[in-house]
Amino acid sequence: MGCCLEVYSKHWPNVMRGGQPVNIDIAVDEIEGMLDLEDLAPRIKELRAHQQELQKQRDHFLSSVNSEASESLDTDTVIGYVKELDSN
Repeated sequence: MGCCLEVYSKHWPNVMRGGQPVNIDIAVDEIEGMLDLEDLAPRIKELRAHQQELQKQRDHFLSSVNSEASESLDTDTVIGYVKELDSN
Protein backbone atom coordinates (compact mmCIF):
# COMPACT_ATOMS: atom_id res chain seq x y z
CA MET A 1 0.00 0.00 0.00
CA GLY A 2 2.83 2.36 0.90
CA CYS A 3 4.39 2.34 -2.58
CA CYS A 4 1.04 3.07 -4.18
CA LEU A 5 0.37 5.99 -1.84
CA GLU A 6 3.86 7.31 -2.57
CA VAL A 7 3.06 7.40 -6.29
CA TYR A 8 -0.31 9.04 -5.57
CA SER A 9 1.41 11.67 -3.39
CA LYS A 10 4.02 12.46 -6.06
CA HIS A 11 1.29 13.24 -8.59
CA TRP A 12 -1.23 14.89 -6.28
CA PRO A 13 -3.18 17.16 -6.99
CA ASN A 14 -2.98 16.10 -10.65
CA VAL A 15 -4.47 12.64 -10.08
CA MET A 16 -7.67 12.71 -12.10
CA ARG A 17 -10.46 10.38 -13.18
CA GLY A 18 -12.98 11.62 -15.71
CA GLY A 19 -11.64 15.15 -15.36
CA GLN A 20 -12.23 15.18 -11.59
CA PRO A 21 -9.50 15.04 -8.93
CA VAL A 22 -9.17 11.75 -7.07
CA ASN A 23 -9.16 12.39 -3.32
CA ILE A 24 -7.19 10.31 -0.84
CA ASP A 25 -10.23 8.29 0.29
CA ILE A 26 -10.96 7.15 -3.26
CA ALA A 27 -7.27 6.45 -3.88
CA VAL A 28 -7.04 4.27 -0.75
CA ASP A 29 -10.18 2.36 -1.76
CA GLU A 30 -8.75 1.76 -5.24
CA ILE A 31 -5.41 0.63 -3.83
CA GLU A 32 -7.11 -1.76 -1.41
CA GLY A 33 -9.07 -3.18 -4.35
CA MET A 34 -5.84 -3.79 -6.27
CA LEU A 35 -4.25 -5.46 -3.26
CA ASP A 36 -7.28 -7.72 -2.81
CA LEU A 37 -6.88 -8.79 -6.45
CA GLU A 38 -3.22 -9.61 -5.82
CA ASP A 39 -4.27 -11.84 -2.93
CA LEU A 40 -6.70 -13.62 -5.24
CA ALA A 41 -4.15 -14.16 -8.04
CA PRO A 42 -2.91 -17.57 -6.75
CA ARG A 43 -6.50 -18.81 -6.35
CA ILE A 44 -7.42 -17.59 -9.83
CA LYS A 45 -4.40 -19.41 -11.25
CA GLU A 46 -5.47 -22.58 -9.40
CA LEU A 47 -9.03 -22.30 -10.69
CA ARG A 48 -7.83 -21.80 -14.27
CA ALA A 49 -5.69 -24.94 -14.02
CA HIS A 50 -8.70 -26.86 -12.68
CA GLN A 51 -10.85 -25.50 -15.49
CA GLN A 52 -8.30 -26.65 -18.05
CA GLU A 53 -8.28 -30.12 -16.50
CA LEU A 54 -12.07 -30.29 -16.66
CA GLN A 55 -11.97 -29.22 -20.29
CA LYS A 56 -9.47 -31.98 -21.04
CA GLN A 57 -11.72 -34.52 -19.33
CA ARG A 58 -14.73 -33.24 -21.28
CA ASP A 59 -12.82 -33.41 -24.55
CA HIS A 60 -11.66 -36.95 -23.74
CA PHE A 61 -15.21 -37.98 -22.95
CA LEU A 62 -16.60 -36.46 -26.12
CA SER A 63 -13.91 -38.09 -28.22
CA SER A 64 -14.71 -41.48 -26.70
CA VAL A 65 -18.27 -41.52 -28.00
CA ASN A 66 -19.32 -41.57 -31.64
CA SER A 67 -20.38 -38.35 -33.33
CA GLU A 68 -24.11 -39.13 -33.23
CA ALA A 69 -24.05 -39.74 -29.49
CA SER A 70 -21.94 -36.65 -28.81
CA GLU A 71 -24.47 -34.48 -30.62
CA SER A 72 -27.26 -35.69 -28.34
CA LEU A 73 -25.39 -35.40 -25.03
CA ASP A 74 -26.86 -33.14 -22.44
CA THR A 75 -24.97 -31.25 -19.75
CA ASP A 76 -26.06 -33.60 -16.95
CA THR A 77 -24.49 -36.57 -18.74
CA VAL A 78 -21.17 -34.78 -19.15
CA ILE A 79 -21.17 -33.58 -15.54
CA GLY A 80 -21.94 -37.09 -14.32
CA TYR A 81 -19.04 -38.50 -16.33
CA VAL A 82 -16.63 -35.85 -15.01
CA LYS A 83 -17.72 -36.54 -11.44
CA GLU A 84 -17.16 -40.25 -12.03
CA LEU A 85 -13.65 -39.55 -13.35
CA ASP A 86 -12.93 -37.23 -10.44
CA SER A 87 -13.97 -39.84 -7.88
CA ASN A 88 -11.53 -42.39 -9.33
